[in-house]
Amino acid sequence: MKICNFNVIFNRRSIHEALCLSKEIGYDGVELWGMEPHISHEATPERIKEIRLMAEDYGLCITGISTYEGRFSTACDEECLKTVERFEKYMEILANLNAGMIRIACGGPNAFLAEHYHYEKAAYWIKKCADIAKGYGKKIIMEIHNNSLIETADSALELLDMIDRGNVGVIHDAGNMYITDTNYSHESIRKLGKKIFHVHVKGEKRISDKKLPASFENRTKHGIELFQQTLLKDSAVDYLPVFKALKEIGYDGYVSSECFADFPDTERARLDFMEIKKLLSMV
Repeated sequence: MKICNFNVIFNRRSIHEALCLSKEIGYDGVELWGMEPHISHEATPERIKEIRLMAEDYGLCITGISTYEGRFSTACDEECLKTVERFEKYMEILANLNAGMIRIACGGPNAFLAEHYHYEKAAYWIKKCADIAKGYGKKIIMEIHNNSLIETADSALELLDMIDRGNVGVIHDAGNMYITDTNYSHESIRKLGKKIFHVHVKGEKRISDKKLPASFENRTKHGIELFQQTLLKDSAVDYLPVFKALKEIGYDGYVSSECFADFPDTERARLDFMEIKKLLSMV
C-alpha cells in the first residue's frame, strides 16, 4: 500500500502549492480536490496539462479526482442530466491527467432512513455514468459516508449490486464508518473485498463538549451526536486492524490522508503521513 494526500487538506492553497507540499512531506501520490482553485469540470486543456506535468516532475501519481458531483438519489431529473454532462467532461480530464478514478456521490438520506426508491434512482444514474466511464477505461468510486445511502458495508453492497458495473466501487472510510457506528475493519473489509477501490484515512472521536475545536454535529441511528476531527494519533478509530484487513484481502492501492484536525494544514498533513507510514510498517 502507498500513501497519497487528499489535497482537500490544502484547499486554501493553490494546486501548485498543494502538489509541492505533498512532495516535500513524502507522499507517493495525490488525490485531487475537485473544486477550484484546484480542478473542476471547467479546467482548460492548458491547465490540465500543467497539473499533469507538475505531478510528473514531482514524481507524484494522480490517483483521481474527488468531485462533489452526484447526489442522484434526491436530485431532480434535470439536475441529474446536468451532472451526467459534467461527468463526461471529467472523463476527458481524467484521460489527460493519466488518472484512473473519479469520486461521485450517490446521495442521501441516511441508510437507516432511506427507501428502496432512493437506491433505485441512484443506481439508475450511476449506471449511466459507469457506462460512460467504461468507454474511457476509468473507475467510479463512491465514498462510504455518514448521511448517505452507503453508510455501512451492507448498504454499500446493496447499491453496488443494483448498479452491477465492474468499474464502480467504493472508498473505504473508517472515520465515516466510526461516526455511523458500524464495523469499519475486518468484517466490513472482508465483505467489500475487491469492491474497495480506494481508502480514506482520518481521525474522528465522539465528544460531549461542542466548544472543542474542529467539533461538529451529525445525525446517526442514535440521534444527533457530537464529534471531533483529530489527528490520527488522537483518533478513536483504530487503523491498525484496518490496514491489516486490507493487506489480508490483497489491497495494493493507495490510502489517502484526509485530516481536518484543528492544526495548520502542513502540520496535519505531515503528522498524519508519519502516523500512516508507521502503522503500515506494522502490518
